[in-house]
Amino acid sequence: MMYRIAERVASGKCNALVTGDNIGQVASQTLDNMVVITKAVKIPILRPLLCFDKTETTKLAEEIETFQFSKFHKCCGMTPMKPRTKARLYEVLNAEKSLDIKKMVRNAIKNKKTMRL
Repeated sequence: MMYRIAERVASGKCNALVTGDNIGQVASQTLDNMVVITKAVKIPILRPLLCFDKTETTKLAEEIETFQFSKFHKCCGMTPMKPRTKARLYEVLNAEKSLDIKKMVRNAIKNKKTMRL
């Protein structure tokens, strides 16, 4: 969902999304899950930290003064208790049929807050 929202926000202004994805740090960042998540958007996704270890990522975040933002735990309330590490695209697409994705994206954009770095 976050990639869809970011793609809409970036529309016409950016050529790609840049994320802090780091392979294996959390369930959504397994290779299998990143492949499935990426299929939700058309915009290219750049992952410059993909192979960093946690220490390298933390050090870089401190250097560029973004570490304080990682302390916010305002995560999506729809996160499952035991997330899958190997998502299957057909299952995700099937589960999404019951959701009004476009409306959810519109609502998220309408309620977004901008943070200046």
